[in-house]
Amino acid sequence: MLVKNPYSGINFIHTYHRSGLYKAELPFIGRQEGGGVVAAVTPEAEAQVKAAEAEAQAAMAKVLAAEAVVEAADAVGNAAEAEVEAAEADVEEEEEDEDEDEEEEAAVAEEEAALAKLEAAMTEVKAAMTEVEAEEAKMLAAEAEVEAAEVKAEAALAKVEAAAAEIDAVMTEAKAAVEAAEAEEAEVEAAVAKVMKAAKKNAEAVSAGKKEAEAAIAEVVSAGKKLEAAEKKLEEEREAARKKVETAMAEMEAAAPVEFAAAQVEFDSKV
Repeated sequence: MLVKNPYSGINFIHTYHRSGLYKAELPFIGRQEGGGVVAAVTPEAEAQVKAAEAEAQAAMAKVLAAEAVVEAADAVGNAAEAEVEAAEADVEEEEEDEDEDEEEEAAVAEEEAALAKLEAAMTEVKAAMTEVEAEEAKMLAAEAEVEAAEVKAEAALAKVEAAAAEIDAVMTEAKAAVEAAEAEEAEVEAAVAKVMKAAKKNAEAVSAGKKEAEAAIAEVVSAGKKLEAAEKKLEEEREAARKKVETAMAEMEAAAPVEFAAAQVEFDSKV
């Protein structure tokens, strides 16, 4: 993922990473907090982020459901407490009237039942709280996965930039080789012109210019050999440059297919 950050910040977590208290994946990039706009993402990073967001949303739905269970359990507990208070009030009234023993026993039984309901409600509350804590842990794990996906995306973009730089270097070498070959061709053309001039002069004075013509012919032979060597060297350099470009483009395409398209357009324009 490539993010244009007009603002960035550093806090204590960065000191923990630098000190080694919390291990960080290498290469480590500081300033993990910032505000900006997402400029580009790889398909893999986009898929990972969407999956993490979906999991986080599902976890949040479970948390909300668990909170609803907790609220319902609290309501049950409040109702049970009210029943206990009512039962206690009944017991107090029954204690004032000793002639109604049977009703007093029923009130005690009702109080015990209300206490049992309260204990059951408290058990449900504890279970709901445990589920809430588990869902919160899942949410933290999902956030960690999103951060890891962002780090991988940044590493992929770094590889793309390195591959583009290597392509520029190969193009510079190829251009230099072409210029050198053109210079050698100019030398050959000059030698040929000299030979033609010597041949014309030899036609005018064969006996006097024989040695000069032979020297010129020797220069032509030498120039021809230089031309063949230059052409062979140019072909070898072109082949080597082509292989380097193909290798760099293959690595770039494998590392980041999306960015490869943009790099290909730039490469074609330079060629």
